[in-house]
Amino acid sequence: MMKNYTKTARAHFIFATAYALPCLALLTAGSLLGKEIAWQLPAGVAALSAAHGLLGWGASLAKNWARILTLALALPALLAVPLGTLVAIQLISYCWLEWNDRDAFRALHGIPATAK
Repeated sequence: MMKNYTKTARAHFIFATAYALPCLALLTAGSLLGKEIAWQLPAGVAALSAAHGLLGWGASLAKNWARILTLALALPALLAVPLGTLVAIQLISYCWLEWNDRDAFRALHGIPATAK
């Protein structure tokens, strides 16, 4: 069974790629067509891609700061109906509990991880 931090990391890496590919396509198309592309749009998209890459890296290492930042980004994404809401709910479910090996049911009910 895949850990929640691994699922979160995978989602962030997918977002980073989803931002980076159109940015590269835009820059490539502009240079091939001889059109000058304003730098603001590619720079903003590259920043989003880098942020998701950084969060994916932190999540893959199960860092708590990546979990907190993912929650902070997922909460406003709930308003992006319908797809953003679905993705945000999924990310919140991955990040709501601490990223450790405790059973989620036991953690919710305050049962120590060693108790069986």
